[in-house]
Amino acid sequence: MKYYCKIVYKDKIEPTIYFKDNTEKEAKEKILELLDKLFENDEVEGIYLGKK
Repeated sequence: MKYYCKIVYKDKIEPTIYFKDNTEKEAKEKILELLDKLFENDEVEGIYLGKK
């Protein structure tokens, strides 16, 4: 399974980040790190997560 996310800032959208070579556990850990960004950075408006 390939997991991905996109970080949306108030003035831009970051390119999609893929976790295709990670195990499910590794992808979850990295996604949790990104969620910390959501709460720590006022410029981040949202994080979109998905899997293919």
